[in-house]
Amino acid sequence: MNKPQTRYAVASLILHVLVFGALILGALFHRKPEPMRVIEAALVQGGGQQVPNPQPVEPKPLPPAPKPEPQPEPPKPTPPKPKPEPPKEDPVKKAEEKAKKEAEAEEKRKLAEERKEKQRVQEAERKAEQVRIKEEAERKRQEELKKKQEEAQKKAEAERVRKEEEQRKKDEEKRQQQAIADDLKRQEAEERKAIEDARAKRAAEDKARRDALAAAAAAEQAARDAAVVGAAQAQWGDLIAARVRKFWQRPPASADTFSCVVEVKMNPDASVVSATVIRSCGTAALDRSVEQAVVKASPLPPPPDPRAMPADRTIKIRFCPSANGC
Repeated sequence: MNKPQTRYAVASLILHVLVFGALILGALFHRKPEPMRVIEAALVQGGGQQVPNPQPVEPKPLPPAPKPEPQPEPPKPTPPKPKPEPPKEDPVKKAEEKAKKEAEAEEKRKLAEERKEKQRVQEAERKAEQVRIKEEAERKRQEELKKKQEEAQKKAEAERVRKEEEQRKKDEEKRQQQAIADDLKRQEAEERKAIEDARAKRAAEDKARRDALAAAAAAEQAARDAAVVGAAQAQWGDLIAARVRKFWQRPPASADTFSCVVEVKMNPDASVVSATVIRSCGTAALDRSVEQAVVKASPLPPPPDPRAMPADRTIKIRFCPSANGC
């Protein structure tokens, strides 16, 4: 038999002994029951009204009883037996019982301490388990949170890369479109410039042709005009020379034939302002006579063609005394 079962058997034996002793003591000191007391009570009807006690009915007088016969005396009560004296305690047995009780108390104390220690250990284990479960739950929560954060970061990174790629494609497409537009603009500009250059070249060529034609025409016209003007001036010079001969007086002892050139300045009405021999007639006297004759011939005859009159109204005439020419 193991140690806990031994302890339980001893405890059970002690308990039986104590119960048995209690029963004996109860039988010895049991009190007799008191006689019942008569209690008078009043009846109460329904509704709370008290019913009066009935008046006692006086019994009818009984006939006189016969004289009792003498009774024998009752026997005297038997005196109670004296209580047995409790047995004297054995000191050795008492010491053994005390030691047994102390051992049982110590055993109980140890059992209580063991139970307390076991409960403490269980409570510590329970708390440790709760802490472990809590830490495990916290670890799982942290792992789940970290996983969610990593997934969110991955998702954000993927979204960022996607947006960057999308933006890069848009920028590349925009750049290509801009390059195409720039090429088109450049081609259009080059075409416009080529057209404008060709147009300008044709215009320059046309202008050059027109200028050349105009210059040729102008030169031709100028030549014609010059010829006309020259003929008119020559004719006008002959007319002026013929009029000057009318006013010329030959100086004494001068040559019969000579020729000179006189520069004549005049007003718009052909009146003479001055006359100067620029190529001498041979002598100073002839030069003065010719200059005087020109001044006297003023106003000179108008030109046959207005274009024959120079802008500065200065003409050069050739003079000779012969009307047949010099």
